[in-house]
Amino acid sequence: MFKLTDEKMGSPLDNNETFNRMKKIYDEIEDIVHHRSVHPKEKGEKLDIKINEVDKIYSEFYAEELKIMAHLVKGTAFFRKAQVLAGKYGGADICHVEAAQLLEMVYISDRYNLINMLTLLNLGKNLRNMGMHGYRSIYDRALDCFNDIQWRIENELRKSECGKKLTHWESCLWLEAKINIGRIHKYLYKMEEAKEDFWYVLNILLIKGIDRKNDVESMVENDALLRKDKEKKGNSLWMETFLSDHKNEYKKYLLQVLVELGMVYLKERYLGAAKNLFLVTLAIDPKNVDAKNNIAVYLRKRNMPGDNYKAVRILREEEEKGNRFALINVLKCRIAMIGNIEVGN
Repeated sequence: MFKLTDEKMGSPLDNNETFNRMKKIYDEIEDIVHHRSVHPKEKGEKLDIKINEVDKIYSEFYAEELKIMAHLVKGTAFFRKAQVLAGKYGGADICHVEAAQLLEMVYISDRYNLINMLTLLNLGKNLRNMGMHGYRSIYDRALDCFNDIQWRIENELRKSECGKKLTHWESCLWLEAKINIGRIHKYLYKMEEAKEDFWYVLNILLIKGIDRKNDVESMVENDALLRKDKEKKGNSLWMETFLSDHKNEYKKYLLQVLVELGMVYLKERYLGAAKNLFLVTLAIDPKNVDAKNNIAVYLRKRNMPGDNYKAVRILREEEEKGNRFALINVLKCRIAMIGNIEVGN
């Protein structure tokens, strides 16, 4: 997402040195988590350092706005720590609870600014991850967060003068919310709703004229199922007019939504469509870990002679970095190799 240090927060403390230090710590937390080559355990240790750094600065705060910012940054650090430790390392559940308490404490339902909307976004993501790791009843609460972000941003547009565009942060948060609504529909196996969410975003990004647009459109045009779904999903694209024109910023959302769509088709056993979506993702970003992992899953599900061996070769590098998704799928492939049986989904 965007760098917080590049954004004005709509706060009277925008020029405050401590406030800006907190923004920098927030960006450093996001950089730690998204550094693919760092082992999850090492990421957890680095996040602990950031949490301690926030605690040290917090003890010197007097202004209420600084305390709110501190809770956002610390809550985000706990949410991200839970994310990197989930499944393979202990402590994720405690981190989820800490994150939820901190973020819920400072979210103000009738305030519209970047701090408040970002707090709600990260609260939703934390609840989403809790749902993924065994607390499925929490998905509804996460969905409420993302729907609220989408509605509030669109409502600000409706109240504004004709021709107004969203700011950079509003555009990014709207896209984040919409993609996460699709993810939750996918986790709940509401596949048609998930496809509508993801196609809606993908069609908007294509209309915006993002980089590598032609590659994606050509791939869709050559796949009958994807071409058909593109035409019938994602209608009423009125938001395209109002998104800011940061086309370079939207590339990462394009990659996210291509992979997410591919995963939906993979779950529905439309293997060819899924493969095409993962391959075009890798054509745009050859190092995209999610697309590589899912190409391996595609091979495992196709289960032709030699496919499981190919899948393991793809997954081994990520498995060695502590990637839980890769580890699980390596195990599934190895089980399939024994007696050449197909593993259940």
